[in-house]
Amino acid sequence: LEKIPDWEPIPYEKIGLRNDAEEIAEQSVLLSIGSPRAVALGKETFVDAANLAVQPVVLDGRTLVPVRFIAESFGATVGWEGETQTVTVQLGDTAITLQIGSRDMTVNGKKTTLDVTAQTINDRTLIPLRAIAEALGKTVFWDDKGLIAISDTDLVDADDWLVIDALIRKVE
Repeated sequence: LEKIPDWEPIPYEKIGLRNDAEEIAEQSVLLSIGSPRAVALGKETFVDAANLAVQPVVLDGRTLVPVRFIAESFGATVGWEGETQTVTVQLGDTAITLQIGSRDMTVNGKKTTLDVTAQTINDRTLIPLRAIAEALGKTVFWDDKGLIAISDTDLVDADDWLVIDALIRKVE
């Protein structure tokens, strides 16, 4: 080490079999653009088993996700008022309200503006990914390959392509 001062120590703790993807999947909701498959806190499932056409999409440069699947995966209660086309989400003391065709979303009485309107696609309400995740107090990881990971904290390292590929395989 004295003769080669720029030598970087070998990270022995990173050598061997890894189960990072499994640990991340147990603490996250994982989705993939254009896929009905999902993982909700370690459980492999579908975004909507009754309607496989329901899946995350990109419209006008924004990633839209199904409100009910995301919210219920984290234990929230989701309500629907058909007459006014209003969605309500309750998670602990967080109350969210939004209406189809509107860019307004209310979180605990405070109005925020969505990048694109809440909309119905394949008979389900989809809204911008970051809006619903942040309203629920979650963090978002998004990858150019289409992986979406939503969790309580940052779990995915953008430089760890092995883990990202393993997570993508779970939801493609």
